[in-house]
Amino acid sequence: MIDASLTIHPEMLHGGRRPTVEHPFSLAAGDDYNVTRWTISAHAGTHVEAPLHTVADGLAINALPLELFVGPARVLDLTFVDGEEVSAADLVRAGLGDDARVLLRTRNSATVLREREKAEAWVGVAPDAAALLVERGVRLLGVDYLTVEAPAREATFDAHRILNGAGVALIESVDLSAVEAGLVELICPPLRLAAEAAPARVVIVPGRAAGGAGAAAGALIDISIPLGEATLTWGMAPQRIDVETLAGGDHCNVTRWYLGSHSGTHVDAPIHYSDGARTIDDVPLETLAGRCQVLDVTAASADITAADLLAAGLGDAPRVLLKTRNSDERLLHGDARPEQWIGLSGDGAKLLVERGVRLVGIDFLNLEGKEQSAGGWAAHHVLCDADVAILEAIDLAAVEAGDYELWALPLPLRGAEAAPARAFLRPLVAGDAGAAVSP
Repeated sequence: MIDASLTIHPEMLHGGRRPTVEHPFSLAAGDDYNVTRWTISAHAGTHVEAPLHTVADGLAINALPLELFVGPARVLDLTFVDGEEVSAADLVRAGLGDDARVLLRTRNSATVLREREKAEAWVGVAPDAAALLVERGVRLLGVDYLTVEAPAREATFDAHRILNGAGVALIESVDLSAVEAGLVELICPPLRLAAEAAPARVVIVPGRAAGGAGAAAGALIDISIPLGEATLTWGMAPQRIDVETLAGGDHCNVTRWYLGSHSGTHVDAPIHYSDGARTIDDVPLETLAGRCQVLDVTAASADITAADLLAAGLGDAPRVLLKTRNSDERLLHGDARPEQWIGLSGDGAKLLVERGVRLVGIDFLNLEGKEQSAGGWAAHHVLCDADVAILEAIDLAAVEAGDYELWALPLPLRGAEAAPARAFLRPLVAGDAGAAVSP
């Protein structure tokens, strides 16, 4: 697997206002845990732009199907382009076919994408190239710089209007420096924001085009909850800031978001409860993606114990998701935090560590039950001390117990203890557990 995403941090390359980070809680200050809050543009780092970015009645990010962001993609090597625009002729020379997902690797990946400040010159997409991509049926286009536009067209949005106008979504600032030309599997689901764009984690799996040899089988199941100002949260609710609007006479729609690192579906890194431990941007992809067991523990009426896990059929999968009565009661979809919910007990966490589990997920805002979240945090401490990642606020209401391939992709927030994530499952057919992208 190749992580083609840029790390998000306050000094990063950005076309607009850079991200900022706050530390409202820290172990160093005597708090129970480390917590950060971030203000980031919807276009920060590697991100996906929906048609709504430049088309007033275009679709928003949360209206685009998950299947658009997972599947075979064609990487075109355009490093031979000397000028500032990729032309239609250049695309044909590079081998453009009829693939629905196309990634354009230019000299940007090895040069200007690696700089801190925005460059004066880079390689963008000419209008005739944008028109050809639409004609060939491209639905998702990735480019290796801040914008799909060439420098001379940055103010006119020519390529954006052609592509977005045809319903094409864009991945910008994708790092293709380590990716060879050819057919790959692309996994790039953005956060489920009701917005014109959203940050995304982009992963490329060479030699594993979806549906081909070694690919997992079955339809995708989105287990992320929508992220927005109405999202149920443990602490601060997300806040939306409209920076530019088409309705207000601007060239495009642009939003900025004030988010807790634990907003919506998210992954906790070990440093959440253990200073000096692994941060969210350092959690390996091999932990976040691969074979997973969904355990049905809806029979448990209190925090899940080791005995409950064994009774539910805990196996040897390195990733385990706990479906509790929280899902049946749809607690994540309420207007306020409930009085009671099901969490994981300390002895349940210890059993998971003993079994070699690397990621644990649960269907509520917090892995701990009400009593433990009032003090102690036993399950978090056991798991964080063992370098286990924790996936919280996942929606398992429509998921049956069984074996799946899991993708849980948090934003790569540098140095953070957690990050919002997009997570989905893909069923594994019987006898095909080895097809998962990692064990």
